[in-house]
Amino acid sequence: MIRTTVKIAMSAVGATLAGMLFVGVFVGALHQPAPRQVPVGVAVPAAAARQVGADLARHSPGAFTVTAYPDAAAARQAIDDRDVDAALVPGLGGPRLLVAGAAGPFATQAVTGAFQAEAAAAGQNLTVTDIRPLPPGDQTGIAPLFVFLGLALPGAVFGIMLAGVVGKRLNGPAKLASLVGFAILTALAATWITDGMTGALPGNPAGLIGIVALTAFAVSTAYTAAYRLAGLPLAVALLLLFVPVGISAAGGVLGPAFITSWYAQLGSGLPASAAMPAIRDVVSFGGHALAGPLLVLCLWAGVSAVVLALPRPRLPRRQI
Repeated sequence: MIRTTVKIAMSAVGATLAGMLFVGVFVGALHQPAPRQVPVGVAVPAAAARQVGADLARHSPGAFTVTAYPDAAAARQAIDDRDVDAALVPGLGGPRLLVAGAAGPFATQAVTGAFQAEAAAAGQNLTVTDIRPLPPGDQTGIAPLFVFLGLALPGAVFGIMLAGVVGKRLNGPAKLASLVGFAILTALAATWITDGMTGALPGNPAGLIGIVALTAFAVSTAYTAAYRLAGLPLAVALLLLFVPVGISAAGGVLGPAFITSWYAQLGSGLPASAAMPAIRDVVSFGGHALAGPLLVLCLWAGVSAVVLALPRPRLPRRQI
């Protein structure tokens, strides 16, 4: 009876600590969102760009980084290439602010509010044009986050089951083949739901399938490798790293520019910080900024696959 009571108490403490981790990292990271070095462009000479930056810094210190572009076309291309989230360009009836709603509603609101305040102070009429709007089926920009959750959580279940239960007797290559099949099936199902059924992430189903499959393979393989190395405790620890820590360090729906910079940098090497922007990029920006996210996902997938592919060391037989 005492042993059972101790086990129940330890389980309750462990579950409470896990819950506090969720609460702590999400509330800690997202409770006071504020723009930090959000990249914006201006189609003006360098000297005028410095003045724009100084005007913005006077009211919002550290909120924006300003880059000058030679003309409106170059500034617009910088938005498409994901170099900046918005750009101020000259117009016949006054300045125009080009924004990309698909980059995130909070970034769009922050940039628009700041430039509207500066235009009002100068007595100018600012026109705002969203050149890369959010999909009609995802006006809050939350779909990439839920897609990642739909990969990270089932990926943990499948990876742990594959390593410790249903695929316990399989060798490394067989496990990897099973993980590839799981990733492809998951990608097809997720794309059917988010593109075909709901219209939350429309426009590039092939690209979306590719990113989702790579993400699903990376996270599920990592769980399987963690279980092989140290059993269930390491696999669960990895789940806590990928989900509450990873998503909060990616800024959730806010984006990394709205949380503490050191925490965003800490999470930049985790799958959530790679998968969520990659999903946005392939759907809304033609995949112009995929190099970094693909590198992160491929590193997780590659290292984990190597761990699974290596044969287990044979323990020496005892001499009788």
